[in-house]
Amino acid sequence: LQAMNKLDEMQKKVEEELDKQKKDSIRAALVKIRDDQDKLNKTTIDIDKSPRNDDGSFKREQAATLNGLPGEQGKLVERTNGVGESLESMGGIVYVWAVKDVSETMTSVKDLLAKPETGPVVQIDQAKIVEQLNAMIESLKSEP
Repeated sequence: LQAMNKLDEMQKKVEEELDKQKKDSIRAALVKIRDDQDKLNKTTIDIDKSPRNDDGSFKREQAATLNGLPGEQGKLVERTNGVGESLESMGGIVYVWAVKDVSETMTSVKDLLAKPETGPVVQIDQAKIVEQLNAMIESLKSEP
């Protein structure tokens, strides 16, 4: 009976350590997504503030960069959905909902960037994405 209790205790410790490692890897993935999203946000702001042609359209260089942004945002959506699947396997309903919300906002931004739109609406949504990712990252921190 003592041996069985000891084994149960050891198994519980191993499972806790595996959960911690899984949380840490998910957190690291979210940090990378957040950093890439932040870079994309800065590019959007730079394009929006750049000088335009006489007809109000973007100059050639900015237009070319802007044309690539929806694809980059789409890749971030895919990576975020992958993290969502990992969170779902951990059993966290709140995290799954949060990732789904972030993913929907990212998809909305991707669609706006494809129009091409870089104004305040896009920038506010991009800032919202980073805030949500920061909140998830903070909640996944492992305190010693």
